[in-house]
Amino acid sequence: MGLDTLEGENSNESSDSLLALDCEKSGNGISEMKGTLNSDKTNCEEIQQSETNNNNSIIYQGPNANAQTINQQTEILECEHYTREPYSSTQNLIDAPTLRQRQVTSIIPVSPESSKSTNNATCVSSGRSLSLNSVGEGSSRGAKNISNSKNNENNTTNGGSEYECNICFDTASSPVLTLCGHLFCWPCLHQWLEAQSQNPLCPVCKAGCGQDKVIPIYGRGKEAKDPRTNAEIPNRPPGQRPQPQRDPNQPGNQFFPGSSFHTTTFGPHFSISTSTIFPSLFGAQFAFTPPNGPPSPQQAFMSRLLLMFGCRASNLVIDKAKGSWLWTVEGKKYLDFSSGIGVTSTGHCHPKVVKAVQEQSAKLNHAQVNIFFHKPMLDLIGKLKSVMPSSKLDTFFFWNSGAEAVEAAVKLARHSTKKQNIIVFRGSYHGRTIGSMSLTTSKTVYKANYGPLMPGVFVAPFPYCFNCPIHKKLPDKYHINNCCNDPIDQLEILLKQQTSPQETAALLIEPILGEGGYVVPPNYFFKELKKFCEKNGILLITDEVQCGFGRTGKMFATEHFGMVPDIMIMAKGIASGFPLSGIVSRKELMDKQPPGSMGGTYAGNVVSCAAAIATLEVFEEENLLKNVDLRSSQILSLLDKKLKPLLPPQVNLDIRGLGLMIGIEFQGVPYGFVSEVAKESVEKQDLIVLTTSIYETIRLIPALNITEEEVVIGIEKLCKAIEMV
Repeated sequence: MGLDTLEGENSNESSDSLLALDCEKSGNGISEMKGTLNSDKTNCEEIQQSETNNNNSIIYQGPNANAQTINQQTEILECEHYTREPYSSTQNLIDAPTLRQRQVTSIIPVSPESSKSTNNATCVSSGRSLSLNSVGEGSSRGAKNISNSKNNENNTTNGGSEYECNICFDTASSPVLTLCGHLFCWPCLHQWLEAQSQNPLCPVCKAGCGQDKVIPIYGRGKEAKDPRTNAEIPNRPPGQRPQPQRDPNQPGNQFFPGSSFHTTTFGPHFSISTSTIFPSLFGAQFAFTPPNGPPSPQQAFMSRLLLMFGCRASNLVIDKAKGSWLWTVEGKKYLDFSSGIGVTSTGHCHPKVVKAVQEQSAKLNHAQVNIFFHKPMLDLIGKLKSVMPSSKLDTFFFWNSGAEAVEAAVKLARHSTKKQNIIVFRGSYHGRTIGSMSLTTSKTVYKANYGPLMPGVFVAPFPYCFNCPIHKKLPDKYHINNCCNDPIDQLEILLKQQTSPQETAALLIEPILGEGGYVVPPNYFFKELKKFCEKNGILLITDEVQCGFGRTGKMFATEHFGMVPDIMIMAKGIASGFPLSGIVSRKELMDKQPPGSMGGTYAGNVVSCAAAIATLEVFEEENLLKNVDLRSSQILSLLDKKLKPLLPPQVNLDIRGLGLMIGIEFQGVPYGFVSEVAKESVEKQDLIVLTTSIYETIRLIPALNITEEEVVIGIEKLCKAIEMV
């Protein structure tokens, strides 16, 4: 297998000399690299293509490339590397602009016997070959004074990690490249190449390179040297590496097993382990499917290069789904305990919902609600009125996502009260748009470095008893009147110190914290909260995006607490996976909105409304709320019997929730424990589970029509994963 991918991009016109690569084809069909130094820019071009009858072609992705063809036998890896400063600030190899760039590397296995070096600077791929993206604009910087220091006697195949950079000795959680058979992280390598622009030697072996030759890509030995002056080589036992400083305020790797957040000199950064993404990267080869075949995980992984960096996705390629089960394109079957983050309430592809969508899309698929009414929306309003927690909630409007509905609720509260401030609760999640992320307090990652955010937002403590430092001393820790850190008292203080009642439009709260940890508030909390709002003339908005539509065993979570909000937000499970959200309130409030102040191009889409009607019919016909209660009791019982005996006595366990919105929090375990559980579940147990909150918490949100047998299978798989971790 040869080198089939070249990626290059100019840093800028004044950058130091970079590596220019060409390709030539040898007689046996292996693509080889021929490189020269170019003081102006990287000049990559395609020299030769492999035989077209093999459907193989070399890829050149330059600055203006807009299309790619992938070799069927190419193994692709995405490396997103942000490294901490491993030694001292005076010896930092990487500057801030470089750290903030996204680095992408393609790693392709080829034969080590084909390596050679000539006067024409021919560099033949062998061992592990690479193609590099230059770091982009702002990467030009003067070469630092880098020279050799003492040999790294510890960095051997037996003593060090196979995935450890030979310059900065970063841990396996950081991506790596191969160069002369030695492993480097890309920022260290790039800085070294700039510093050695007149004589690009390998930092480790110093072999096979002259003034006008590129670095050969093969070999590895014990002679690794740290090129920096006075650098301290870590003296550690074999197999033990320094771990990155992890930030407990950042999310774990629930969305991408193997990923992690860690703190650096320049703030929190994201890294991915090559060995975790593709464990056989240094073993068996992957093969791409033919162009007309189903997409493979490698193709999906390559496609992720075109996704925005903030999008986190696994390398699973889902082909079909039914009920509580998912199938990948390879035919592998997974039990889904996430239901698309609480969206597929009636399971995947419920026949009644599918039929309603097919019929409606063949009849009418768009009618803009600011111009027309459409019948599915009017029918949906009639259905929703019959399931509202109070007849006072009688006027509706619809959007596409929960974040849109949250912003609409805030607009309604501000406009109807003529007041501007909003009170939210610690640990809440309300969305990622500018307005909704200003209201979100569950994790800093959702709004860090996006300021200035929407003003007029004030945060009150949510009664999170399990993480209260003195909750064990209380005679009844779940009774609001016995809470020494009474959240109602804290709200009173907030009104006296930060935002007066005359300036406060609304109080926005999730009845059960979602991203904050699936935390159920204490008894009587909401009744006291409603009294507080009425006394001070503040509207109460409940965000039922995740906990609504049967998730807790009642149609809406507020029904558990005997309280009716002024405005209620709905989304997720309302339409069994189709994009639909809405708000409901009293008519006198909703009618204060002038025409045109609410709306959206796709708001209240006719097909999504048809799916929502079918969803509500399934609730009634299949008695889903009763099934939620039965399966919830079953899950709690199984966790109590099977999970608790697996844990050592020093681990404190809190199993909490309502209905099929269950959180499992572990105290006394290492940071990242539940992320490893989620990873083990999907990789070894074929079970999809998610983590949540800044604490070590797993959340279980299966479909509301999950069966008794599926619950048994899922809990057994989860317990096996926990036992393995």
